[in-house]
Amino acid sequence: MPHYSPERRRVAEFELADGELRLLCEVTEHWGNISQTTAACGARHEYKVKQTVGVEETEKRTLEGAIKASLGLAGIGKFESMVKSKLGKETSLHVSKETEQSFAFEAPRCGTRTEAIYQLYRDYTIEFWDERWYHKRHWFNTLTERLARFHMQPQIADDPVGCHCNEPGPVYDQVLNCGMGRMSLLAGARKDVGKGDYRIGFAGRDVSLRNDLKAQHIMVMGDEGRFHEAQVQVPSALIPPALLFLAGETREVIPGTFRPYALEAPRPEPLTVVPAESAKAPAQVQQQDAPYG
Repeated sequence: MPHYSPERRRVAEFELADGELRLLCEVTEHWGNISQTTAACGARHEYKVKQTVGVEETEKRTLEGAIKASLGLAGIGKFESMVKSKLGKETSLHVSKETEQSFAFEAPRCGTRTEAIYQLYRDYTIEFWDERWYHKRHWFNTLTERLARFHMQPQIADDPVGCHCNEPGPVYDQVLNCGMGRMSLLAGARKDVGKGDYRIGFAGRDVSLRNDLKAQHIMVMGDEGRFHEAQVQVPSALIPPALLFLAGETREVIPGTFRPYALEAPRPEPLTVVPAESAKAPAQVQQQDAPYG
């Protein structure tokens, strides 16, 4: 799962040099789990999440002190300017603040529900050399930035044995990701045969891709009609409140894009647009053992 893997991915590298003074910075990103909670058998579960965006004050002061001692006061400005030029507007090396809020969800009566939330972390690994013969200094430092990017993976599974009942919920045979700016949400999907539509398990609700999420068209790939993309308008009432809180999202309707959530990117094949009035539905993408909702 390349987009939300905990493995680090290098996104930038730059160097500041002044004669025999040299500072090298490598920037990597990874997704970290900030909240995970499970409820079962119709139970209502409350949990708290913390919104933290930026860098820790002690880490920032330590790094700025090291850069100032090595490259002078101007070195701090050069470092931050280089970060901006390499990483764009999304980065913000301001001191972080924490805001905490409580939320709740209810598990299905005959199953379990797990909500896992991830945040994108950016790590700056800095190495400095002073090659002047009368100094010969060499140091390392790191700085971690929490970005305002959040991803949620809600998962629902039947558990007739543990819950002592047998009311299976809807089964989804595909996993899609809905990207909505600063936030994204994993969802289950199954084609609605004969209607050119998909039923989406969106945070515990079974909704129509066309009617409830206002998809104007669905793009599929190749002759087999594999799902490729759909532009949607998502009512905020369908999005878990914890995700809205973390992303600072207050709009009533949020533009989003559905794409397959797969280990490998789709092969480059011709795209087909299935209009809303078409009776032909796209084919399945892949089988998944556990449904998402």
